Amino acid sequence: MSHVNKLWIEGYVVALSEEKYSYYVIQKRCKTHGIKISKSKISNIINRKGKNRQSLLLHGKKTPNEYPKKVRTVSNVSKVKAMVTSENPPTQRSIAKALNTSVATINKIINQDLQLKKAKTFCSPAFSEACGSAQNSF
Repeated sequence: MSHVNKLWIEGYVVALSEEKYSYYVIQKRCKTHGIKISKSKISNIINRKGKNRQSLLLHGKKTPNEYPKKVRTVSNVSKVKAMVTSENPPTQRSIAKALNTSVATINKIINQDLQLKKAKTFCSPAFSEACGSAQNSF
């Protein structure tokens, strides 16, 4: 089956679907044109499942993301930015608990959205005795 023929079939199925024809009627109409098509294939074409449908891409329509990111919103990014740019920033784990998201999401917000570099923190001079005694206790 040629590429043009596939595009025509997809366009034909979508057009019949937009006219509110059932899968059975679409299947019968395709059969009159000599095209044998299953109901599952009709469903995949209508619901844009599988590969990106070429007929939609050729007409300039962009397929929507099936699973949009809900946790990397503008409000969460601004909250993370406020927390991270403070004097003594909390850990990624505590930020994740505060925002009810995963640590990986916080990591992506810091690296990709805010484009900040993470620095490893060591014991500050004020807590040097406490850190030293904790390290020596093992």
